[in-house]
Amino acid sequence: METTMRKNYWVSVFAAMLLIMAGAGCGNNSSSIVSSADTGDISGYIYTASYNAAVARPAAEAGRAAAAGVPTGYVPVSNALVTIEGQDMTARTDANGYFLLEKVIKGTQTLKASKNGLNTLSLSVSVQAGATVSLNDQVDAQALSMQPEQKGTLVVSATAGTVSAPVNATVYINGLATSKTTNTAASISDITPGSYTVTVKADGYNDPTAKSATVIANQTTSVSFQLVPTDGNNPPLVTIVAPTENQSFNNGATVTLTGSGVDPEDGTLTGASLVWSSSVDGALGTGISLQTSSLTVGNHTITLLGADTGGKSSTDTVNIVISSTAYQNTAPTATIVTPTAGIYTNAQTITFAGAGNDVDDGTLTGSSLVWTSNLDGTLGTGNFFQKSGLTIGNHTITLTSTDARGATGTATVQITVSSAAGVNTPPQAFITTPTNNQTVTTIQTVIFSGTGADIEDVLITGTALVWTSSIDGALGTGNFFTKSGLTAGTHTITLTATDSQSATGATSTTLIVQ
Repeated sequence: METTMRKNYWVSVFAAMLLIMAGAGCGNNSSSIVSSADTGDISGYIYTASYNAAVARPAAEAGRAAAAGVPTGYVPVSNALVTIEGQDMTARTDANGYFLLEKVIKGTQTLKASKNGLNTLSLSVSVQAGATVSLNDQVDAQALSMQPEQKGTLVVSATAGTVSAPVNATVYINGLATSKTTNTAASISDITPGSYTVTVKADGYNDPTAKSATVIANQTTSVSFQLVPTDGNNPPLVTIVAPTENQSFNNGATVTLTGSGVDPEDGTLTGASLVWSSSVDGALGTGISLQTSSLTVGNHTITLLGADTGGKSSTDTVNIVISSTAYQNTAPTATIVTPTAGIYTNAQTITFAGAGNDVDDGTLTGSSLVWTSNLDGTLGTGNFFQKSGLTIGNHTITLTSTDARGATGTATVQITVSSAAGVNTPPQAFITTPTNNQTVTTIQTVIFSGTGADIEDVLITGTALVWTSSIDGALGTGNFFTKSGLTAGTHTITLTATDSQSATGATSTTLIVQ
């Protein structure tokens, strides 16, 4: 009897202790009496992208179990505060980004994670009684990734040769190949601020030395590479000058295609080395410039391919639209550059220089430009020629431009021809490229071309033509050269021509370098 009483006594005491412990909140992260049949656990890993993981190859890595490595393109987030909304329970992630919440009330719960410098993460989790929900078992739509509050942009480019021809290379970040290529430049946005090791690799080129790039929040960091071909032959640089991107033409209009090709070994490419084609109509022709009025109605990608004698080639493309609207011809324009209004002698050699332009035909040349005088009749044709022995008197000089459909435009200038002895006339300078307000990058190769004309000396070439920049100073001399690495900013490019008697003439254009 006594033994039975003692047994009942200890059973009562043990039961009372259980009630006291439950009332005191014994159990991890619990503040109330909750049966284990009504709770479950949540565990997982929290990461942040070390750079934009969307560009990583492969885009996702399976197997994010406890024994697996950190997913490609991510780093763990340590000491992040993890909570369950509406419940008094918290956890902190460890150095591996791992957390564990125990005895979470079953049902759909909202898990939140926060840390300074990162945007708060919120995720709906279905908790099962007596089970553990494991998050981030693999990097997919369930991944717990906290994005930085501020990010930067990394731009990577690759070129080859003295003309800086663009190279389509694969970008590597911290030794990992990405899905980005330098065509013509790879821009990786939303990249976490920090220091990265960057390089590029391209078939047919030696691997360059990797470079360090520091990405700063809300800024753009640029890294460029100069690649060397394994066979020593650099590709040409090909540029379409006209038409411009998304330019539209009426059906039947004359489309002028103009471009250039420069090769480090061969120099300027011409003729059959430059091939034009359309994504709709196929082959269009060859050469620096050609015209066509037979393009099919629709959207065209116009391609200019330049090939050097060593078998290397490069392309440039532009998208244009040929609309179904019937073409309505527009008259061309005419511009007289020289002679300018003034007095000349009949012994002087007068330079006649001018231009004609048509909306559809583009630049007019040759017999499309006719020069006449009201006293001497027809003087000559083309953009440039010289003539002496004009009749003494007051002349109205007229330049008439005629397009392919017979429409005309005119320009006039008044000059006086006398028998008095002539004096030296200063030369004139003309810039062809770069065009006014043209925009280029600091790594882009810029083509500088122009001419100088003088009444007494005729053409001015070589060192008598000097190019300068308001920012970079002296650029070069002569009718044609290329240059890259210009300083960022708005440049006033000036071409100065000097004649044999040291008289000078200059002209300027604006070039924007970004």
